[in-house]
Amino acid sequence: MADHRRHVAEVLQRLRDYRLFLKAEKCAFHQSLVQFLGYIIDHSGVRMDERKQGNPRKLHPCAFFSRKLSPAEVDYDIGNRELLAIKLTLEEWRHWLEGAKHPFMVLTDHKNLEYLRVAKRLNPHQARWALFFTRFDFTISYRPGSKNIKADALSRIHSLEENTDDPEPILPEKLFVSPIS
Repeated sequence: MADHRRHVAEVLQRLRDYRLFLKAEKCAFHQSLVQFLGYIIDHSGVRMDERKQGNPRKLHPCAFFSRKLSPAEVDYDIGNRELLAIKLTLEEWRHWLEGAKHPFMVLTDHKNLEYLRVAKRLNPHQARWALFFTRFDFTISYRPGSKNIKADALSRIHSLEENTDDPEPILPEKLFVSPIS
């Protein structure tokens, strides 16, 4: 307890040194158990807070990933775009997922992706991505878009940019003496 009090004093002093403040009503000191982000931390270690998984256990999506496709990616067929989304998501979250103790599930509204690991023929993109996927312990599970509303809504967000094909001048107009049309 003496070490703990000394550590708390050091942390509080460091906060004062950098003019950072705490709200006393949001602080709790000398606790033997702390609930934090769905986990319980105590003298025995870190474990899931059972009040957050529920009983029976339900699936709770933990991540979504969305970004605009590059010009080359726009030309991919739907299967490859869906697979690309999985690959990009695993890259983004790899620090949590690679080497994870427990397998995780990827939900998709594209049924054909369930067969990726048993496919006999893969195109070059799929083969490269399949090799990347071997670093993770996961299953791909089909869930129709009607039952996957949040993720489906994210995938339908489109860019507000206007795409005009009209050429724009590189030089400012004031530099033109007599333009030829």
